[in-house]
Amino acid sequence: HHSDKLRVTSSLSSTKNLSFNKYCGVQEWKNAIYLWVNIDNDASKPSSSGYTNVFSKRGRHMTWYGGSKMREDSPIIQKLIRVGKKAASLAVGNSTVENTATATTEATSSCSPSDEIIRISVGEKEQDEDADASILLWCRTFDAQTKRLTPYTCFGRLSYVKHDGNSHLVAFDWNLLDYDEIVVGEDDVNDGEGTTKRGSLFFSMIGEDE
Repeated sequence: HHSDKLRVTSSLSSTKNLSFNKYCGVQEWKNAIYLWVNIDNDASKPSSSGYTNVFSKRGRHMTWYGGSKMREDSPIIQKLIRVGKKAASLAVGNSTVENTATATTEATSSCSPSDEIIRISVGEKEQDEDADASILLWCRTFDAQTKRLTPYTCFGRLSYVKHDGNSHLVAFDWNLLDYDEIVVGEDDVNDGEGTTKRGSLFFSMIGEDE
């Protein structure tokens, strides 16, 4: 778990000796927030906690639950709401979420469905930079054949749909902004046994046929 997160973050940052909570499902950077999500694609096997991260609407939406120590008024939950709503408002006008001075874009085939990924910027986090951040979804699932977790794969940016702060675990409904690019993604990604196409891996992970 830790080694795969480290692999991803190290490949996207020029900063050495990165430090982060390896157990947390939310990783906050100066210009991005990563959601590390375990997907259970076996609907017949309920989660031991009763709270399962699942895709809906054929993968266009995802239900995600915050950690047990997160509450609706937790700073990171409030930031997810702010950043997610900003992304949703821009998407309504068919706008593209863009980052300004604190971020750069660089072509890469391993991390972004659009061949452009927002490079993480490590530094002091400032309130007024929230609107320029993006929420990026990284997913993995349990491979029943290999009995191992697959490597994390990026499925692009998220925007806010709704949340429930009264649930035992704060529940979010996210929209996948890059869905149309993901489902036709022909770039190669690591599936744990070799390489496969991003679009094929996505449909396999959500339990749907292409």
